[in-house]
Amino acid sequence: NPSLNNPINTLSGEQAIPKIATCSNNYSYIASFSNESANYNVRMQLLDPQGNPQWASNGILISSHPQMTWLTDWDMAADNANHAVLVFQDIRNGGNNNVVAYRVAPDGSFTWGADGIALSSSTAFDASPKVVTTSAGNAVVAWQADDVIILQKIDPAGNLLWGTSGITLSCAD
Repeated sequence: NPSLNNPINTLSGEQAIPKIATCSNNYSYIASFSNESANYNVRMQLLDPQGNPQWASNGILISSHPQMTWLTDWDMAADNANHAVLVFQDIRNGGNNNVVAYRVAPDGSFTWGADGIALSSSTAFDASPKVVTTSAGNAVVAWQADDVIILQKIDPAGNLLWGTSGITLSCAD
């Protein structure tokens, strides 16, 4: 009903930096950081073309790994198999901000594992990842790591196609 609001997440606490990705079948993923437990968890809901939630109330928990007390931007895209690809950073490895990627199927299963794929594990400040998907079903992720840009290409099976460290772009001062 277009005259009624459709709550995506009614948990207590802040719901921050929402993203939406619409699939080729007109289903849409909506995800955000949810601070219902004194940590910025990542939660997601799938809506059918009429706006009906497909998963349980408040969606599914993507990650409850520790976050900084503040957030940077993050990204989400739908691939050609109608999966959601999410990229964000957290501090699961001891306080350094590192980029992770998750691929979630329409049934809510995690195709790259329950903890996703760690794309960085350095002491650099890795922030604001962006993702696009290709017609071959790959995901290309870019993020800032201190004063360089790092790129990584991931196939649907979760293989890192540009090596474990990706491609680094930098320029002379």
